[in-house]
Amino acid sequence: MYFSKSVYIRSAWGLIALAFIFIRALHGQAVIAPVEDVFFYTFGGGEGCNTFIKYDITSVPDDMVIDSVFLTAFVYQINGGWDGNMDFWNVNDQDWNESDSCGLIWNLATSDSTHQAGGFGMSTGWTQSVDLKAIFLTDYDMGNTYCSIKMKDPDEMTSVPMPGSYPFDLNDSLMVGDRAIGTIGYIVFYPHEWSNAPPWLVVFYHDVGVFEDKSKIAGLTLNVYPNPFRRNIEINFTNQLPVACTELKIYNSAGDLVRMFSSEKDRFNTAEGSVLWDGRDFSGRQLPAGVYLCKFKAGQGIVIRKICFIK
Repeated sequence: MYFSKSVYIRSAWGLIALAFIFIRALHGQAVIAPVEDVFFYTFGGGEGCNTFIKYDITSVPDDMVIDSVFLTAFVYQINGGWDGNMDFWNVNDQDWNESDSCGLIWNLATSDSTHQAGGFGMSTGWTQSVDLKAIFLTDYDMGNTYCSIKMKDPDEMTSVPMPGSYPFDLNDSLMVGDRAIGTIGYIVFYPHEWSNAPPWLVVFYHDVGVFEDKSKIAGLTLNVYPNPFRRNIEINFTNQLPVACTELKIYNSAGDLVRMFSSEKDRFNTAEGSVLWDGRDFSGRQLPAGVYLCKFKAGQGIVIRKICFIK
């Protein structure tokens, strides 16, 4: 059967377009600033600091598979014996606002508590929560406009706000911890009014049926931390397949290869190893913030992880 040159050209461009669409559909990421946030004190054995944050989550497309969700905050003050643990809840209400009383906000129903055993706000600068996917899905699966998060230090046991009090809606402070008990301590971080350093909610997602087949391959593992990252990300891998040749490549959201690590040049151990990526391309130029794909290959086995570079 004869095909004209133009048919071949159209077919080739069609395949390129499909490949581009596939890459673009692999993943997605939303970095969301709060629309409202407040903190207030509760009493009963101390002076507890309680933070409530509301996010408009409509920038995340409908019917996506949510992979992970992280809250990142910029801590500029650490006081007393702060030990970095934290409890997060979903606030089951779409209508609270910064002008509501402390009593009203405090008594809103909560669910899907997520505990972070340590590491939150242990030094000044950016800090990241554990995965808050369960909290986020409470609202996302229902198609809600907002997702609200309550933050409280599990070490402080206060439980009652001052009757008739109103929360602090400051342009420079959100607080969690206990201001009265020094052995517990507290941290202060920027609110949404601080436009270049609000408490971001970072949501990773992908289309149904597109990413699952590349997330797990028997004999290969690929883990990245921290994710999102600002300066460096550690990429750890193991290879239990009977092949020694491995390669690790990083692509941008358009599908362009921006960095590659090879087993020969970077001295991969055939069983396990790690590399550190600083967000730069082949020539050492700093890449822009965004979502990247990390692909690890051994023989015919491939695993892929999404990584988020934020600034």
